[in-house]
Order: sequence, then structure tokens, then C-alpha cells
Amino acid sequence: GLYFIINMARVCLVILAVISVA
Repeated sequence: GLYFIINMARVCLVILAVISVA
């Protein structure tokens, strides 16, 4: 559902943030 899509997008944003900090 929509919640799943939002959750996946949030995970992607977190991964990008970690890569940016690293």
C-alpha cells in the first residue's frame, strides 16, 4: 500500500544521508 512506498522512500533517504556523512 501507500505506507509501504513511503517506508521504502524513507529508507532510501536514510541510506543517502549515511553515504553523505561517510
